[in-house]
Amino acid sequence: MEVIPRNKYMLIEKNSIISKLNSNLCNENQDIIKNYVCSFCFHVDRKPIQCHCCEILFCHDCVSDLSICPTCSQNFIADQVGKRAIQTIGSFKFKCPNHVQGCETLTTLDDVGTHMINCKYTLRIAKCFICQMLVDTTNEMKEINEHVKTCEETEIVCDSCEKKVKRKFMSNHKNKDCDYHKITCDMCKNTFYKKNLSNHLREVCLPGVMGVLDHEYEKKIKMLNESFRNDLEEVKRSMQSKSVPYNLNYFMNKLKPMILAEEIKFLSENYKLLKSKEQVDVIFQIKWTKNDTSILSLSEKSIKIWRIETSECLQSIEKEKDSFMCAIQIKWDIDDSTIAVGTGIKFQIKLYNIETGSIIKILKKHSDAVVCLRQLKWNRDKSTIASGSRDSTIKLWNINNSECIFTLTGHTSPVHSLIQMKPDSEGETLLISRGDDKEIRVWDIEKAQCKYNLVGHTSSVFCHLLLKLSKNTTTLASGCQDGLIAIWNVQSGICINKFQAHSTIVHSIIQMIWNKNESTIVSASQDKTIKLWNFETGECLKVLKGHSNNVSRLIQIKFEIDDRIIASTSNDTFINLWNVETGEILGTLNQHTKPINSIIQMKWKSDALCLISAGNDKKVFIWGHKTNSE
Repeated sequence: MEVIPRNKYMLIEKNSIISKLNSNLCNENQDIIKNYVCSFCFHVDRKPIQCHCCEILFCHDCVSDLSICPTCSQNFIADQVGKRAIQTIGSFKFKCPNHVQGCETLTTLDDVGTHMINCKYTLRIAKCFICQMLVDTTNEMKEINEHVKTCEETEIVCDSCEKKVKRKFMSNHKNKDCDYHKITCDMCKNTFYKKNLSNHLREVCLPGVMGVLDHEYEKKIKMLNESFRNDLEEVKRSMQSKSVPYNLNYFMNKLKPMILAEEIKFLSENYKLLKSKEQVDVIFQIKWTKNDTSILSLSEKSIKIWRIETSECLQSIEKEKDSFMCAIQIKWDIDDSTIAVGTGIKFQIKLYNIETGSIIKILKKHSDAVVCLRQLKWNRDKSTIASGSRDSTIKLWNINNSECIFTLTGHTSPVHSLIQMKPDSEGETLLISRGDDKEIRVWDIEKAQCKYNLVGHTSSVFCHLLLKLSKNTTTLASGCQDGLIAIWNVQSGICINKFQAHSTIVHSIIQMIWNKNESTIVSASQDKTIKLWNFETGECLKVLKGHSNNVSRLIQIKFEIDDRIIASTSNDTFINLWNVETGEILGTLNQHTKPINSIIQMKWKSDALCLISAGNDKKVFIWGHKTNSE
């Protein structure tokens, strides 16, 4: 606690004290006080001054700005009051300013400062150095001690894990964060550390294991065939009789493959078809406040917004005299119903309101087709987008005022993709671009200049991916036309690793994260293969063969029960679902009749999983849709 000392607290200007004491003058002073009051304010001043001409007393503050004496109308010249007058004023008796609180002491003007310091009724204040709260400490230090015991900002030691936590967060810490807080199982009444709760419910507590089987996997179990449900009941009975360990892993080793097979079967057999007038090049989910289960499909001459549940086309934007090349959703704080579209004939960026289908703004500066767009988070502002074009330039735009902020030049051929990297420790905001000129460039958009040119590929770069690692987010993987994969440190511009992955074009790279393993990437190629790699060592972990043509796209499918599954699209018109650990094809989605251009995963209807694919056959399929329809 930072205590304001008594003597410091009472170092008050005498004039301030007098101001408080004038109303407390004792009656015995009344006969003589009239000779010593200020002729302006009629208050007693501790150190008055007098007019040189008329010798009338005034407070120093009352006449500090006067040049003419208000009583004699002569030029005001201030003289000091004689010592005898000062002594007389100092001997005036006053009631203590705290007499209302109960102090009955009479004190002179000379002694009032000393008395106030020692008066037990004087308010004394202490300031808590932690929470800055002022505490009334009139009763010595009792109030301070009481405050310290309850100060919400004070760090106290958790009696379970011995970590220091602010008092106001201690309850939340014990309930959520403290692994060593002892809790009692509601089902079996045993006591244990909170960190062991999951293990206890799944492997030790019989009611807990039964609860997980009955509730957590109830929907999954309903999908399984009758014979397996009978097996499940037998497992439960065995657990209850303790003829087998009541361990959830024992059960799940049998259950997971069957649930996964049923989920994949459901995806392949339940689909919805959305028909388009032309081939669909791109699809992505629209995260719209009004409807989170919508997708956008982009074709050369049209853009359509679809509602997944009903297959209804909510909006259609068509252009006969221009072509659509790329699109992104603009996410603003207030409005998220805007999309930006790059065009290929008029070389423009058009902003549309997807509710009305109307054009909001048109951005013009490029001299060739706009083929990629990216919304940037820059200076805490969401109003900046970057565009890459076949004119070899990258432009940054303020979409609020339609202004081109600046142009980045350096590529010598079309720019096909843009990725923003979060600000580093130095505060730099970086933009990564790839083009047909065999180069990947890293741009410092604060300085509007190229920071690094990642040179190492011997042919056009077809894909690049910023890897998500727990230790950093500055690692980039890139694949090129001659089958080479390179791993880069974006912050330093150094090539960390390089290996020959395929015999021809690398079309797609994704990162696989499962079992806390972050060092695996998966690549797809025109050589009809999919390969798993340890990107740190360049070791090939697995080769997946099953497609009869160019493999063009990869995505990881995050099933609730298994995260080792990927989907691949190919020019052979099939979508294969793979277990990357075993290399096994778990299922095939085979309704497309021409090459597939785009595939995404999304959740809808209470987290139900579905895949959406689009291709040259003018069809968009929603896999996992409840209603069969062709």
